[in-house]
This record gives sequence, C-alpha cells and structure tokens, in this order.
Amino acid sequence: MSSYDEKFKALNVCSGLPVAVNSLDTLNRIGRFVQIGEYDAYRLTSFSNNPISSTLAEFFSINNHIWISPEIVHEPPWNKSGFFKNLGSDLGHLHSKAVAKNEKYKYVLLYSCERGANRSCCK
Repeated sequence: MSSYDEKFKALNVCSGLPVAVNSLDTLNRIGRFVQIGEYDAYRLTSFSNNPISSTLAEFFSINNHIWISPEIVHEPPWNKSGFFKNLGSDLGHLHSKAVAKNEKYKYVLLYSCERGANRSCCK
C-alpha cells in the first residue's frame, strides 16, 4: 500500500519509505546529495534527521541507492555513481518508471536487487 506524503512531497510505501519524489527540494529534505556526472540523477551523501530519512535509512545505506529521473536510462548514472551491482543482480526502481512519468514524479529510487525481482513479470 502506498501513500502520498504531502509534507515531504514524496510517494511512500512500506511504513513511510519514500520511492518517488517531486523535486530536488524534497531530496534536500531527505539529506544532502550530489549530482552524478551530467545525468539527472543524484546520490545521497548523508541523511537528514527526520522521519522520512530515518525510514529510508532503515532499508538503504548511503552507498546502495540513487535517485534518478524516470526519463533516462539507468545504467550509465549507476555506473558513474561508483556503486557496484551485485553479481547476478539487476537494477530496479522501487516505483514504476512509467507510472512515475505519468504521475509527474521527478525522481525515483534505484537500487541493486535480486535478478528475479525484475524478471518475474516477463514470464
């Protein structure tokens, strides 16, 4: 079940875990971040001290996710981020890119996930 957090301008799942945000301002509220090269993608360098950041930190470390525009291909920014994809894994969005585009979200969370998670829909 997902819910929209009006205060933070983020789509949340799983007890307040943010998976899509409307703006860079929202990312600033989650923590400090840096742009990844010339891409419309960002990696957090530290978490802020608030409930939404605390929930994100329960599931992800600073070094295993990025925030990326649903409009761009995700492999180049991930590779440029300096993060590694686990052997036998895929990169997955926690929120559908197509839905994020349709709902006008600016950034979605991207992480390294088990290969089966991304491929089960294609069987």
